[in-house]
Amino acid sequence: GSSTSVESGPTPTPVDCGALSPVHPSITAQDEEALLGLADIACVDGDLKIQHMADLSEFSLPNLQRVVGDVVIYDNADLASVEMTGLLWLAGDGQ
Repeated sequence: GSSTSVESGPTPTPVDCGALSPVHPSITAQDEEALLGLADIACVDGDLKIQHMADLSEFSLPNLQRVVGDVVIYDNADLASVEMTGLLWLAGDGQ
């Protein structure tokens, strides 16, 4: 008899928020007040959309480590700087 071996690949990276805290469901921020409320978020369990803020010139989400969906930054005419220095995992499909 012959034997067949199957090689296993790398351990898959989780596509959820795991033990991260605080967690927020999908977010659509369309004003600076909503964006400021996200400063402490560690994980977005869905999509993160920052859009339609004509006067927004910069924003920072330093505690954000994981986004389970897509990150969409759209229609922010004056936006010059985006900082997500803690981001380790982005699981979106890019559509």
